[in-house]
Amino acid sequence: MGGLIELSKLAAQKAIEADEAGDLEEAEKWYMEAADSLLRLVANGVPVVEGFSSKEQSRISAAEYIARAEHLRALRTQPGSSAARSDKRAAATPCEASTSSCDVENQKTAAAELRVQAARDAMSLEARGDIDTAVHVYEGAIAGQLCVMQALGPSGQSMGPAVSLLLDELERLKLQQPKSGLEPPGSAPGLLPTSTPAPAPVPPRSSELEHTLRGDVGPNSGGSLPIVLPPWKTQPASAHSLGSTSSDTGIDADACASASTPPIIRGPPSRSTTPASTVPGKLVAPSAPRGGDGRSATTSPALPTAFLTPQEKQVLQRSSYVAGQVYLPWLPQDDVDQLSQPSLFSDSLLVLSPSQIKHLAGWKRLPELAVKPVLVHSINAFTVRQTLVPNCSFVSSLCCCALYEARFNRRLLTSRLFPQVWLQPAAAHFAPLSSGVASAGGCPLPASFFRCGFSRRLLTSRLFPQDAHGEPKINPSGQYAVKLHFNGVERKVLVDDRLPCDAAGRLICAHSSHSSEFWVSIIEKAFLKVHGGYNFRGSSSELDMYMLTGWIPEGVPVHEQQRVMGTSAPTTLSRKLAGSFDAEKYWTRLRDGHYLGQCLISASTTALTEQEEKVLGLVERHAYAVLDVREVCGHRLLLLKNPWSSVRWNGPFSPGDTKRWTPELRRALNYDTAKAQWIDNGVFWIDWRSLLTYFAKLHFNWNPFLFKLPEIAHFDWPFNASEARKDIFSLAHTPQFAFTCDNRAKAAGAGAAACMSVWVHLTKHVLQPQEENEDFIALHVFERPAASAGKQVFYMEEATRHGVYINSPHLFLRLDVPPGAQQNFVLVVSQQDRTSAGSFTLRVYCTAKIELRRIPNLYRYEIGPFAAKWPVQGGRLNPLRFNLTVDQTTEVCIRLEAPKNSGALLQLEARAAADHNGATMLFRPGFCFLRENIGPGAHSVLAFNYEGIGGLPAILRIGSSNCTVSINLSPLPATSIS
Repeated sequence: MGGLIELSKLAAQKAIEADEAGDLEEAEKWYMEAADSLLRLVANGVPVVEGFSSKEQSRISAAEYIARAEHLRALRTQPGSSAARSDKRAAATPCEASTSSCDVENQKTAAAELRVQAARDAMSLEARGDIDTAVHVYEGAIAGQLCVMQALGPSGQSMGPAVSLLLDELERLKLQQPKSGLEPPGSAPGLLPTSTPAPAPVPPRSSELEHTLRGDVGPNSGGSLPIVLPPWKTQPASAHSLGSTSSDTGIDADACASASTPPIIRGPPSRSTTPASTVPGKLVAPSAPRGGDGRSATTSPALPTAFLTPQEKQVLQRSSYVAGQVYLPWLPQDDVDQLSQPSLFSDSLLVLSPSQIKHLAGWKRLPELAVKPVLVHSINAFTVRQTLVPNCSFVSSLCCCALYEARFNRRLLTSRLFPQVWLQPAAAHFAPLSSGVASAGGCPLPASFFRCGFSRRLLTSRLFPQDAHGEPKINPSGQYAVKLHFNGVERKVLVDDRLPCDAAGRLICAHSSHSSEFWVSIIEKAFLKVHGGYNFRGSSSELDMYMLTGWIPEGVPVHEQQRVMGTSAPTTLSRKLAGSFDAEKYWTRLRDGHYLGQCLISASTTALTEQEEKVLGLVERHAYAVLDVREVCGHRLLLLKNPWSSVRWNGPFSPGDTKRWTPELRRALNYDTAKAQWIDNGVFWIDWRSLLTYFAKLHFNWNPFLFKLPEIAHFDWPFNASEARKDIFSLAHTPQFAFTCDNRAKAAGAGAAACMSVWVHLTKHVLQPQEENEDFIALHVFERPAASAGKQVFYMEEATRHGVYINSPHLFLRLDVPPGAQQNFVLVVSQQDRTSAGSFTLRVYCTAKIELRRIPNLYRYEIGPFAAKWPVQGGRLNPLRFNLTVDQTTEVCIRLEAPKNSGALLQLEARAAADHNGATMLFRPGFCFLRENIGPGAHSVLAFNYEGIGGLPAILRIGSSNCTVSINLSPLPATSIS
């Protein structure tokens, strides 16, 4: 991470120099670059970024960089900006002199909305006991509010009392946090200035903080103008020491005291107690901060791979090779790679289907397709269009992601890990939802939007190269990188800009309706490259969305489909809801998930006859993007988009349904039925009842940051031809994982009704995407008592939940732990008729902290297999006999494999007679095992066959947990038990 550290320092230095030289455009660019570098450093595991005392200070400083860049942008775009750029002192011009009163009020309104929502979210988190996240919400909100106040100057004075309330609540919450011991003695906690004492625990509203923000406390507070303090500790500085810094700040104290303009950010602050530099505008080179263990913070693990075991690194490395192509895991330095090269980049042309070849006239680069090509003109779900590639599931996913970006209208840095950085003083950044598509009155930002690790730029943050503002840009070399999530991690997919066209110059791949915009085509090309080419055979929307975003995929079958037999019309279909589908529950999940912005949704139709397609206006087995979910005027309605951008629903609530489209409903949804009848863009409203009738599956993708950080395991499953292939009889060779959920803390009090939710997502790494997937995998769940928690399981019938074997590389299941309970789970990965090795990634998400552990094979020191046959005569009571000898006390596991339809039983001879007399012999089909702690010497092992049929084959394996024990097994003459 040394390169990013140097980049952050260099960018801050260049920003300051350009700012002081009056080059506002250059300064704006470098401020954004410095902020981006800081955030990526913290995002990738550096616990203390060089030059800053904590992660929070790094984030706050990044927010200040962004605020300064936004202020400079406002100066440049105002009348007289050319004079401002030529005047070195233009940066110090009061904000209100170049900002209209309308802009000021818009910024204040936007900040107020954000302030109120932050308080609501923090209170909700506090009620759930998540104090740490609530603190982060307040800290991010306060940093943004202070940035706005500084940008507005005296006009922001009225915000002081409201911001002080946030500060009060922050300090109150911090008193509830456990003391870390890292804060210097006598210092005020959190964001309090050093000159202001910490508030008492009792009063929720601190008058001292309010006075501080109003300008009644501290130096230079004359008059009614507030002293806007930076969000870290400062101390007064004389007018003659402009470049001096205190021990905790890298910003000019005099500049802080000025209410006319936000101060120039000085970069990483010096930790020296003496001024490191008295030259204004120069970046202070700080000494390397030291972590809590005394080591330099720069030596801490920086890359995500630092948290992987050597075995996991090997798994991810092997999974980088897909169909002869190499897709390496995405690294932090890839974010700043400009993909520059001296000549045009040419990749292998993707394979086309026969129908596409008929329309193909050639491949054209972006400059050949448009006079002034751009990657992103506007992110809009309504401009995305599918053509000849049968990838409706993927294009629908693009529409959902595009709507998400447009709906929340956030202009962020490309980093996906710091939602607080979008706290910028620009009213356009806080625009409400557009009418007719989103909920009336806008959508509140949920608490998790303020949590680390989440970005609302689901699409444009994945397309590279990017400019200093995080916008994808045209690359003269024709090379682009797309960040896609597959085979366990986010990976780098490189493509060129050659796109297939027909004789008229029209694209035959997915594209935007803006002829000069190409983000749709480039992202689709990267996706199809991984899947083998434009001859894509189709997929499922939640899986494609997962590849685009990394959000948790959940596919929900709506109903079962069966053909009615014995009728004159064999094509008649009878549809009923699947037994596990709860329409009321899933409507609530769908509505709330969409409203809060925590879920991306699409739906796919069932099999339809040609007549049904014509009458209904639906396409069979086709994916549709869900753009809106509304419950209004007593109706439950969904806004869907056909990725073809044509062919729409003709049933209830279609544009021609004048009966149901009452004036009240049209006003509520801002829907013009007359205009809709004339324009068919594939977008339509459909009621919930009709969707449940004609749609076979709902596709959900959930924001992973609804949970704590997931527990992740990347693992291989080797193949041994001698092992049992049928997991339904023996789980001895299957990968198994254990974790414990303790929900006893919620047995009483406010959390008494809250279940602990656990979501499990298993992914099989795909190395040959074009081959037919014949691997049927399942995930079984076992609940174990405390005595056997974390121990290997062998018998399938003991499973609490039996998984369904499907030929999909993704499996998803949900578990709920009731309040007051502690449950020990074992997850077993299973595959039918396994013939080859495979690699997998297991992610377990939980609303509380858990620890996922791979269950080792305790009996890995194995001898065998020993093949034998049951005696021809003698029946059930004439078992196979073996002499087992060990030289020391040890625990052994003896496994017996028999024909799948044959009952098998293992016993030690000393116990066999007693069990036989007591009639307690329990046989199991095809497989059984025996775990015993035996002493040194000889022991007789008996293998019974329930059917008593002679000549049946048997295989015996013996394993021990002790590598030093000597084990010998030899056959004994058959003897009947009487």
